[in-house]
Amino acid sequence: MLATRRGFVATLTAAFMLLAVPASAGGPNDGDRADAGAAYLATQQKPNGSIPAFSPIGSTADGVLAFIASGAASPSRKAALGYLRTQVQRGNVNTVGLVAKVVQAVAAAGKDPRSFGGQDLVRWLRSRIKDSGKIGAATVFDQSLAILAIEAAGTPMPYAQAAAAAAENARSDSRRFAGGGPFRPSGATLEEGRDEDNPNARSAHGEGSSSPP
Repeated sequence: MLATRRGFVATLTAAFMLLAVPASAGGPNDGDRADAGAAYLATQQKPNGSIPAFSPIGSTADGVLAFIASGAASPSRKAALGYLRTQVQRGNVNTVGLVAKVVQAVAAAGKDPRSFGGQDLVRWLRSRIKDSGKIGAATVFDQSLAILAIEAAGTPMPYAQAAAAAAENARSDSRRFAGGGPFRPSGATLEEGRDEDNPNARSAHGEGSSSPP
């Protein structure tokens, strides 16, 4: 877990350093940096297609977005999508945060999140929208991810209620933080070290539930 954190921090540090270097004649431009970033992610990919960091599933979905943003139509992107599809089929994509991340990745890749891994992931999210606008038991972060995911899927969303629910989550988290002690977004669970192949493992980026919805 510590090694994963250090690797992730090192990656972010390298990325910020690259962005901070001014472009010069003959020097790397933004496209070059994007290509280098995508190439680095490809070196971190596991044989099963995952790109694990904080969460194997969530980080792999992030990796798909990075590959697409860089314009890299690579085998790595295909393998990452294949990994996500397998996890959906196995029932491991089972929290608001994870479903939202996968929906965004699938939609960005030009695939249909309403039919991915045998599941309608958009319907899964929308079925959890409460009258208050809150989506399931999502934290403010996962609520935001879900709003973006539903928008990416081109589906109407009750934005006013959803935004109000996200704001209330944020206020609640701020009050908890002001009370002292280590900060944890309400309902959040740690992602590091999750065994995505174990259906009894605690879910990452989500509602603190270990069972499928």
